[in-house]
Amino acid sequence: MTVAIDDTRAFMVDEGIAAGTTNYDPFKYKGTINLNKSKNVGIDVQGTHTSYDDVGFGVNTDPKYNNIGTVANVVVTNAGTIIGNGGAGIKNQVAFGFNNFDASTNNTRTEMINVGTITLNAQESAGIQLRPEDPHADGNTSDRRGLNMMVAKNEGNGVITLNGNGSFGMLTVQNKKIKGTSTTSQPVAPKTYLNYGITTLPGGQIASRAQKENMSYMKNTATINVGGTSSIGIGHLHNIQGVYAGGTINVTGSSSVGVYTEVPTRPVKVGYKDDHGLINTSSNTVGTETVEVTGTITVSGTGSSGVYAKDTGSITLKDNRTNADADADNRTLGKINVTGTKSYGAVLDGVQLDLEKNTQINVSGQEAIGYVLKNGIGSNNGTISVTGNTGNTDTTPSLGFYGEKGTFTNKKDGTISSSGNYANAVALVGNTTTGVTFDNKGKIETIGKGNIGVYADGKYTFNHSGNDAIINAGTNAVGIYAKNAHGTLNIKAPINIENSGTGTTPGTTIGIYSDGDAKVNFGENSKLTIGTGAVGLYSSVATKFGNTLKLKQVRV
Repeated sequence: MTVAIDDTRAFMVDEGIAAGTTNYDPFKYKGTINLNKSKNVGIDVQGTHTSYDDVGFGVNTDPKYNNIGTVANVVVTNAGTIIGNGGAGIKNQVAFGFNNFDASTNNTRTEMINVGTITLNAQESAGIQLRPEDPHADGNTSDRRGLNMMVAKNEGNGVITLNGNGSFGMLTVQNKKIKGTSTTSQPVAPKTYLNYGITTLPGGQIASRAQKENMSYMKNTATINVGGTSSIGIGHLHNIQGVYAGGTINVTGSSSVGVYTEVPTRPVKVGYKDDHGLINTSSNTVGTETVEVTGTITVSGTGSSGVYAKDTGSITLKDNRTNADADADNRTLGKINVTGTKSYGAVLDGVQLDLEKNTQINVSGQEAIGYVLKNGIGSNNGTISVTGNTGNTDTTPSLGFYGEKGTFTNKKDGTISSSGNYANAVALVGNTTTGVTFDNKGKIETIGKGNIGVYADGKYTFNHSGNDAIINAGTNAVGIYAKNAHGTLNIKAPINIENSGTGTTPGTTIGIYSDGDAKVNFGENSKLTIGTGAVGLYSSVATKFGNTLKLKQVRV
């Protein structure tokens, strides 16, 4: 099938019938759809109604649905091929999306599943899009309409490929409309549901449910290829109950992102009510408290990122391999591989971004960085490893961690390491207003001539403490390089300093190097183990040695 007219759909699935309740199989497309114009949709899914509706209904009439606790689940699957063909002025194509024009009954749920192939070549397009309903659509005043559940899944052999710029593989968006004399669209107004005791968000609300089998979510366990510039594999732009970023995401486009969030998720915690007034009586939160990454993301594009949390968004890299509560198709390990030039594994400019135990960020790209902290609270209990690229220079190294503002903790099982050509493990470049705080309770190590374990400048606080805290400086490397009178380092754990190089690998290993202005305070449990020919403490201004390096309780 070919769509050759602007603002037109190939298929519209409306008033769907709940799966497994009739003699009709759920809708599954197995053919080929070509989208050739702007604002084309391959499979456009509309809402449906049930006997719970107090306005009118023609499907899902079984009396059992006259109860908010019983859900009519409609399943729509793409098992075929959907191709969005680009060209001059062609954009805004959606392969598969929920785009209802009226208000569905609240106890309906639509699952949109891709197990086929979606290839989008036009700009500003989307593979699978979830957009909540306007609860006021068609003048709706009913408290039983406009607050339904929906699901987007890319699973099995599903492949979503983005070649057009500014596109998304999967995403949630607000419902926006042009109002009055305005020429720009605005989020639809909130609605108060007195029967449930809630008021929806501006832009519509995808309902959260207390039962796992009825929850709303986005989930990838298959493959998403992000080839376009400024494109995103999974985009969490409007709130939903859960986001599961598993499978494989390949970011080859420049200035693109594998997984992006800018809003909170909306899980239902144990003992709390959902959007329909039903209590979560299980022993687990239903949904995700952050965007959860359990797949493998490879970043080879220039200036691109594996994951990016902005504004009020949060992300967690998780190890679900032995998590009995995880779905069978989601028991995988979160891992990010960064091979692109000036690219990043994880970027936090939002609320929180954490790496759980065993998760990984591996960096080998030129001038690439494992974790960038612009603002927020982050942590690492896994491994951030950087191998310096042959294209790096002294002034343009690769970094394991880079922090400007906020707080970061390298936990007891966390490791941040650097090796290879011009690669530093941690770089703190605190802004002048609030600065950055880094708490090291785990391992920081660097190997290679001239490489640095912790580089610190600007306004910063670096705390090195705890039973598992250690800094290892390899031969001819520097453990800590501290600058600036606005910076403070509190050393309360060991630093190991390897032998200086000799023979064919001459050089000097240094434990702590100070510019003479940085404040380095040694406290209880601080210890320097100094190798042959190495230097434990060094001040570039000899007369300031006693001022910059406070030797109260250090052991050598």
